[in-house]
Amino acid sequence: MTEQESKLLRVLNEQEGAKTDFKLWIERVDGAWEIKLWSGDVKGSGARGVGATFAKAWDDMSPVSWHF
Repeated sequence: MTEQESKLLRVLNEQEGAKTDFKLWIERVDGAWEIKLWSGDVKGSGARGVGATFAKAWDDMSPVSWHF
């Protein structure tokens, strides 16, 4: 398991029992990965990353407002 996959699992575990909504979107199109994480319904409250691999997309997430 990569460091980025471990961080994803940590984020998911931290959301268990959270009082706010949590959304995760992972997509792979034409060889590119896109990851979006956000909480609640506030636009711009999350992070987005794109890369050739899941790890690169995770590392590309900006803004990094998540606590890992």
